[in-house]
Amino acid sequence: MAGSELVVDIPVALKQEVGSGNVALFLGAGASKGAAYSPPTPEMPLGGELRNLICDRFLNGESKDRTLSTVASYVNNEYGPGQLETWLGALLAQYRPSTGHLLLPKFRWQAIYTLNYDLLIEDAYKDDKLSMQQLSKWYKNDNSMDRSMRAMESPVPLYKLHGTIDQFSDLTAPIVLSQEGFLLWREGRERLYNRLRESIAEYPIVFAGTALGDPHIQELLNVETGRRPMQYMVDPYLNRHDEQLFSSKRITPIKASFDEFMAALDAAIPTINRRLTAIHAGAIQHSIQRFFRSNNMPTPQIMSFLTNNVEHVFAGIASTPLSPELFYKGESQSWSPIEQQLDFSRTNYESVMLKVLAIGSKSDASVDILAIKGVAGSGKSVFLRRVAYDLATTHGLLVLFCPPRAFLEADRIREIYEVTRLRLVVVIDHAADQMKVITDIADQLNQAGIPITMIVADSEAAWGSYIQDFGERLAFTFTLRLLEPREIVDLISRLERHHCLGILTDVTPEQRLRAFKEVADRQLLVALYQATQGKDLEKIILEEYERIAQPDAQELYLLVATLNQFRTPVRAGLIRRLTGVRFQDFERDFLGPLTGIVHAERDPILKDMVYRTRHPYIAEILFRNVLDTTSKQVNQYLRILDGMDPSYSSDYEALRKMVSYRNVRSLTASLAERRQILDAAEKATQADPFILQQRALLEMNDPKGNLSSAGRYLERALAVRPRDASLRHTKATLLQREAEVHPNQLERRAIRSDARAILRSLRGDHVDGYVASSTAALAIDEIEDLTKNPPSDAIDVQIVRLVEDAERAIRQGLAAAPDFDTVHLQASRLQKHFGDNEAAAAVLKRAITARPELEFVAVAYARAIRDTNLSEALSVVKGSLAHKPNSRALNEALFELLLMESDEVRPELWAPLRKSFTNEDGNVFMHVHALRHQFVIGDDNAYRKLIEAAEKMKVARREREKPRVRYRNPSSGDGRFTGRIAYIGETHGYATVFGITRNVYIRPDISMDVDLWDSLKRDDPITLNVEFSLKGAIGTGVTKNL
Repeated sequence: MAGSELVVDIPVALKQEVGSGNVALFLGAGASKGAAYSPPTPEMPLGGELRNLICDRFLNGESKDRTLSTVASYVNNEYGPGQLETWLGALLAQYRPSTGHLLLPKFRWQAIYTLNYDLLIEDAYKDDKLSMQQLSKWYKNDNSMDRSMRAMESPVPLYKLHGTIDQFSDLTAPIVLSQEGFLLWREGRERLYNRLRESIAEYPIVFAGTALGDPHIQELLNVETGRRPMQYMVDPYLNRHDEQLFSSKRITPIKASFDEFMAALDAAIPTINRRLTAIHAGAIQHSIQRFFRSNNMPTPQIMSFLTNNVEHVFAGIASTPLSPELFYKGESQSWSPIEQQLDFSRTNYESVMLKVLAIGSKSDASVDILAIKGVAGSGKSVFLRRVAYDLATTHGLLVLFCPPRAFLEADRIREIYEVTRLRLVVVIDHAADQMKVITDIADQLNQAGIPITMIVADSEAAWGSYIQDFGERLAFTFTLRLLEPREIVDLISRLERHHCLGILTDVTPEQRLRAFKEVADRQLLVALYQATQGKDLEKIILEEYERIAQPDAQELYLLVATLNQFRTPVRAGLIRRLTGVRFQDFERDFLGPLTGIVHAERDPILKDMVYRTRHPYIAEILFRNVLDTTSKQVNQYLRILDGMDPSYSSDYEALRKMVSYRNVRSLTASLAERRQILDAAEKATQADPFILQQRALLEMNDPKGNLSSAGRYLERALAVRPRDASLRHTKATLLQREAEVHPNQLERRAIRSDARAILRSLRGDHVDGYVASSTAALAIDEIEDLTKNPPSDAIDVQIVRLVEDAERAIRQGLAAAPDFDTVHLQASRLQKHFGDNEAAAAVLKRAITARPELEFVAVAYARAIRDTNLSEALSVVKGSLAHKPNSRALNEALFELLLMESDEVRPELWAPLRKSFTNEDGNVFMHVHALRHQFVIGDDNAYRKLIEAAEKMKVARREREKPRVRYRNPSSGDGRFTGRIAYIGETHGYATVFGITRNVYIRPDISMDVDLWDSLKRDDPITLNVEFSLKGAIGTGVTKNL
């Protein structure tokens, strides 16, 4: 209306949703119309105006009757790619945000989508120091969108659907301007449009500056028109026909420009009503501040870390209320059961607490890791929360708890330490999922001199061999055992107190105890169900599923379980894509039938609801029993993979676990089905390097696999991540396999040479068990190959060189990882080859006769013949020692051979034993033998020095405590000793052993059954073995004498 101010009517529903931060924005070119320019010139050129400027700049003013996209194609054709984008970037960079853009940071948005290439939105957020959210920009597919946002205090994603001018040179997602660009608009941006599709289905969206002419947007708006939330169209040129059309599509028209709309919104919604989800610095006191050395407020970065990723543990920590009944059925992701003391006392509790407190009393700035493991369903998560809670509330330590999928950051931990100067205790559940992150953080904090204790927990299956990656920082490992008698008594007491005994309610205490003892050899979760309900857990779970009356509810439960067995929550958006069920539908239709079975909670970063079952083990049981054939399970995988969006970290993490080679191998024996699953995964992730690696592993390890295909998959993966150590090691392993099957010997040698080159590049200054075993395997493969040829001097020389390579690699591997199975396998393989092959052994004999200084050849030959000709083996090693008296390998071999003559500790053993290792070389086995020797002969001073030296060895502390060498009682037929308990406490004790002057250390988790430990008292007679670790003598196999 001319001469009067336009009144913009903001619908009440929209005001409420904007105030709650539930609205997404979609901005087209018209939203940039009010952008300012300095010095003053006409407003930002759009559409035809921009086309005309391009024609004047590049086409001599011609073709102004063509469309903008056609003109752009002309320029690209005549000037080449990049020229138009460079000019356009310089032009747009001169414009400043309009008044509407400047108001964007004053509100909280669910997301912002735009078709514009300019940087007006980015500049508006950058210039506003009091912005309610931090902008997180995405212009192409990415597998780390929400993980990146998790590091921000209060993020809002900005999705630039047609590209961005500051990344125009990125050919994987060029800006959509030319005709070619519009034809390929989806390429590299499918996931951004998927997110828009999910926003339209779940949230109100305000469209501004666009006539909704984009056919892709029209397609999205026409889907489920009757079920999606109301959308809004802001346009200053709306007429009544527009209004009628939009109303029929559940789109409310608002007649205004973008700037006018934002001004009206700003006036209509008081700032106090724009509720914040993130806590801003200076707004609220945080529990962690009591540990600060000053009155400073936490930085926004620390607040984001404590809000979105980890939890500071303290008395009164916020928690979701949880009934005892649900807790005893497996629901444990809450502090409520800990505060209510629903959990029972575990045998390992005192040991873990004492170890953590002992570490905390140290004055050095060390990084110490304690690992907890146990089978699935053994109560690890609850135990971990109990330990964290008591360390914080009873002992006053600064404790951070990391729930599954927490995003750990070394910088944030460093910041917390700088303002507290206290050793942090960081407790991490499902830690095997974050091994690389944890080890990287440990390295960074160690280099920075920041003291931290990490308590990490996971199932034994999830840990696998990963636990050794912690190296020397691993202080202790604790295993949660199955139910023990005193645990059962405490558990029954708590079940009775909270009326959760089930069928045991009306029986005698003795019958209750007997019922639990009958299932005590099973996981805690299984034992709880079976003892209190009288049925197998699998039958209980299946009956529970079958009692759900609604088929749609059953389907939702099964979908959630399929993914939750991998310990990842399931996005409501994914469920909607697979079933059409929105969270609003879940609340209305399924919340009742699935109460206590499927749990829903909001993820603050995803800004989406996520679903999970009570426990991953229950999810696994349901998956196996409902989908009771391989074909059903494979089809379920394929269905889910087709709906996944790996730009969400929860989808990506679940996908990686679903299609890992190990999991696919256990799912189906069919190579065709395995390939089908990995085809779907590759399509979903757009050839993610990890997926390509799994494809390569499948082809390498399946008997019907194709090694050429494996090579192609790895080349594609390495093209993306050329420095990835895991990919390079897999490539070396592939080359080894290719060499094994190649018909031409010369080609086999060339292929192995390429593999060795990769392993050398991986080795650097450090050799781990993987690299060492692969290096040894290549050398032994070549030895076996050469041995098949007719003997010749040239071949003998090659075999000798390869033997030295293999022996050296094996020694390095055992020093780096004394218990690494594949290193021991290669050592046995080398010994067996020469021990079983006289012609091959003859090669070594000729070499060592001609050149006795070849220490590794002498060692290999002696080990090959020692079982059949011990005297010759001794002669060979002694002869070689005459030339190299200080060779550690030769002295170790001599010591081993002398032990074969007699295990008795005697003076002649000490000289080769002491020369077989140094305190720095990590030779655990020889160091332990030396401890045994000095202990037995009674040299306390030498024994003590060896113990002190062992403490400085770069060996994982758990490996220091492992018994490795036994001392047999020479007066006993079975080698066992008798003695008495000298002292016994909660976590350790000492035994007086008859015939030995020193007391021997004992510990419940190493020395004996825990039940026996609880029954022992001072002076009780016992029988035991005496073994040695790097910590010294320790009693094992303890039994009580009657």
